[in-house]
Amino acid sequence: MVSTGQHGTSAPAVFGAPDGPVLTIEYCAPCNYLPRTLWHAQELLASLATSLSALRLVPADNGRYTVTLGTTELFSKEKEGRFPEVAELLAAAFAALAPAPAPAPADKLPADPVATDAVPTDAVPVGSVS
Repeated sequence: MVSTGQHGTSAPAVFGAPDGPVLTIEYCAPCNYLPRTLWHAQELLASLATSLSALRLVPADNGRYTVTLGTTELFSKEKEGRFPEVAELLAAAFAALAPAPAPAPADKLPADPVATDAVPTDAVPVGSVS
């Protein structure tokens, strides 16, 4: 959808998740990592575009290649000593985007077996003589 402004100009349609995380790829520009960066960006956007608020490409140096989603680091070439595979980036991104499971309400938790195992009132304690 394109909206027309007051003077007939077009505003871009909002696509994705305005409140979603930013996908950031920091890459070594002097190392010529840009082609790989663009390929990874294309592959990630193909699956994650509706979950992201933005894609940010950040030129860096010193062999850096780091992929983050919001504040979650998905991959670091510095830590791993290699470039990521697209499949592992996608798996890490989907894991980071997955909502945390909601805790079960207290009334739905399984009963505590210790609390529910009633001791008969006529039971003789272990080690006692009757």
